[in-house]
Amino acid sequence: MQAVNPPVRDLLLVGGGHTHVQVLRNLGMQPIPGVRVTLLTREIRSPYSGMLPGHLAGFYSRDDMHVDLVPLCHRAGVRLIHGEATGLDVENQKVMVHGRPPVAFDWLSLNSGALPSAPARGIAVKPIGRFLPAWDQARERLPAGASVAVVGAGAGGVELAFAVLAARADLQVSIVGRHWLPGFSDRAGKLLKQQAMARGILLVLGMEASDFIDDQLHFTDGSSRLAHEVFWVTDVAAPTWLSKSQLSTDERGFVIVD
Repeated sequence: MQAVNPPVRDLLLVGGGHTHVQVLRNLGMQPIPGVRVTLLTREIRSPYSGMLPGHLAGFYSRDDMHVDLVPLCHRAGVRLIHGEATGLDVENQKVMVHGRPPVAFDWLSLNSGALPSAPARGIAVKPIGRFLPAWDQARERLPAGASVAVVGAGAGGVELAFAVLAARADLQVSIVGRHWLPGFSDRAGKLLKQQAMARGILLVLGMEASDFIDDQLHFTDGSSRLAHEVFWVTDVAAPTWLSKSQLSTDERGFVIVD
């Protein structure tokens, strides 16, 4: 009797973020028999967010902070589709792709990143692939003495403010946020506050920014202050196509997992 080979199953990885980089690395070392893997990604060079402040400050090059997905996919035997997911048909097991035919799957893994929940005006740090070109332009455009506000007083905002000042010491940098370093110890908060003030960084705390219009950063209490550029390091939301899928999502649109 002739042996019947098991059917090949399709695993679709959506997004080239940190998690899927590790999946590709593991697949290169240990492929899964009977599984055909496809990576659908908006960016074929995946930025590592942990190195972003160091890159802005000049410690790392642009190449240093990116993972090239092409050789990773080649080594793992993974098909690479350079495109952006725009929808998910759970019933028919297909992912819609901008400007391309849908991609079918048997199993689906999502590592599609997040979008800024900040106003459209100013520069949002996420996604990093869109932030970096905007940062390049702002760094060249802003004159000496220009006022730059970093909205978000968490770890990401504080790191970014220090990095911006390291890249352009001639700028006036401020950190805006309701709470200073939430989740950190009082000692850590005190030390970083001292370091920020020693560098001439202005702390605008207890305030919630709402919009950035005509060189004015506006707050929810109706007040405003001068800013020639604003970097938003605030909460993020899931891609809108996820919230329109049949998957269970939370209030920000992210898929609920166990």
